[in-house]
Amino acid sequence: MQAIENEYIKINFLKEESLIHSEWFRSVSSEEYRAGVSMSFRLLVECNPTFWLIDARHLQGIRMADQHWVQQECIPQLNGLNLRKIARIGTADIFHYMSFEDMAQKAAEENPLDIDVAQFTSVEAAKAWLQLYEG
Repeated sequence: MQAIENEYIKINFLKEESLIHSEWFRSVSSEEYRAGVSMSFRLLVECNPTFWLIDARHLQGIRMADQHWVQQECIPQLNGLNLRKIARIGTADIFHYMSFEDMAQKAAEENPLDIDVAQFTSVEAAKAWLQLYEG
């Protein structure tokens, strides 16, 4: 298992499951968000997993500038990887849900990739959905 951890995020690669698991511990500044996302993408490119589980329950709203940065700088890095499913765990807050949906939709329009993305409010539901993969 490969892992990266600091005071606001932990990122693990679980080889047996072909899964990157990113867990945010708290709300973060723009600089911390970009650093955490960059670390996640670095591990995604290096390990080339099939699945990515993002536990974002402790994150607050992501700034528009950071969403745009993810779409422009990070999402294109997924092209050519084995990644097939991204499960995001968030809160039941409709604003956060819609914000992520909007970001995912814009990213898909700008960078068409064969990756399914879904949101959940529990780790169990997210993992169950990831296990439904038929590749």
